[in-house]
Amino acid sequence: MALWRGQGKDRDDWDAKIAANVNRDRRVDAELAAEGWRFLRFWDFAIRQEISTVIDRTADFLRSALPEAPRSAWQEELLGRRNDRDGKRLSGLDP
Repeated sequence: MALWRGQGKDRDDWDAKIAANVNRDRRVDAELAAEGWRFLRFWDFAIRQEISTVIDRTADFLRSALPEAPRSAWQEELLGRRNDRDGKRLSGLDP
């Protein structure tokens, strides 16, 4: 028995619902791609359980989707600063 949304449903009903969702997502993904959209899809459990991976994939996606823009002086200053604790660049700022 599922403890949320599917409460009261048996396992076969729940598995059928998930399979239908996966098929719907694949159909919608194909339609969006055919129209030229680029997108990411994350299931809710992936966001909760693998947030670092979701953030990394999203950042990589955005970097690949956006043209390289010239950096402003304040961005260059931030990128050039060092973290006093471990000598690494500030996380999340370096491409």
